[in-house]
Amino acid sequence: MGGRYQLKKEWIHVRKDGYSHFDLLGSKKREVLEKEGQLEAALKFLK
Repeated sequence: MGGRYQLKKEWIHVRKDGYSHFDLLGSKKREVLEKEGQLEAALKFLK
């Protein structure tokens, strides 16, 4: 998990409800969103 983007295990937000996810901020978040083609959609929430 996370190998494609060199994400670290310690960045995982483990949740008991089954919706675990990576907590990403800053340039790493932007990098992943750009590569996934989701940056524009994410930026809409900031307006």
